[in-house]
Amino acid sequence: MHENQQLIIKTSIVAMRALNIDETTIKKEIKEKFDLSDKEIKDYFAE
Repeated sequence: MHENQQLIIKTSIVAMRALNIDETTIKKEIKEKFDLSDKEIKDYFAE
């Protein structure tokens, strides 16, 4: 399940960027929807 969630999160980030949604909004939405910590959300955006 964990790898699946990571793929969904990464795909969601790419999709939202493609829609020109700003990074702050993307981070907020992903963090809330997947119940991520600040460190976890930073890790996704460091890639």
